[in-house]
Amino acid sequence: MSRLSVSALSDPLAPGASVIISGLPTPPVVEQEAMIKFLITDARVDALWIRIDDVEKRAVGDNNLGAGDRRKALDNIRGARNLLLGGKQNYEDALRYVVEVESDMVQATRLKSWSISYGALLLIYNLAWLVALGVGLTYSKQVATFFAGTGVDQVFFITILCGGLGGVSGALRSMWVHIAKDRDFDPQFLMWYIINPILGTVLAIFAYWVAQLGLVAVTGTGTTGNGVFVFYVLGWLVGFQQNVAYQLVEQAIKMFKKDDVGKAQDAPTKPPSTTTEIKPKS
Repeated sequence: MSRLSVSALSDPLAPGASVIISGLPTPPVVEQEAMIKFLITDARVDALWIRIDDVEKRAVGDNNLGAGDRRKALDNIRGARNLLLGGKQNYEDALRYVVEVESDMVQATRLKSWSISYGALLLIYNLAWLVALGVGLTYSKQVATFFAGTGVDQVFFITILCGGLGGVSGALRSMWVHIAKDRDFDPQFLMWYIINPILGTVLAIFAYWVAQLGLVAVTGTGTTGNGVFVFYVLGWLVGFQQNVAYQLVEQAIKMFKKDDVGKAQDAPTKPPSTTTEIKPKS
């Protein structure tokens, strides 16, 4: 049974954010000369040699392969030839090299197709978010006036929009990394790209509350003066990288735990008794 290791699904930019599937290790087996002669015929060896030549021509002319992938493919092809020249006992290892090259070329074709189809849709989706957020920023004052008396002021609203901007920025950067730079885009992360702007706006609300609490506790003031930019920057950061929001959660938990410990230490203790217990003589 294969082992499936999925890590950092919440963030494709995180190290190891990929699906790694590995099979069981090859058991140690002593090759039988009779079985080699019976199964690996001259016809199969000739067919594999022709297959190697064909794969080499396809790898050289495959525009979907990057420069590094093409060098890797040609190295594997050379390794397959050298193994086959070493004798029939290396047939299976040589075939493994060839299959790997063929698999890489198929995957490169899929990646190009996914990058064009899914990439274009995700780009349009994020551009639509940018337009909507830009409209929101333009009319933020009118929105705050409309919701006057509900606790939604202009700073709060803009902080939410900054969270969405951070989410869009993170999604666009991830698209650039995985489509243009590393060329390893995977459709299984589509949901991450879709919910990232939404999650950014939601986390910005929490970041606003935490920042508001911190500003009031330290300066005694709220959203006044240049202090509003603390909310905007923090909102963008939690949208761009959700780990910032998770760190805020941990800090908030520690803050409340510290308050509980302080209350326990400040609680009055029961004074010791000053009376002496008198026991009757037996």
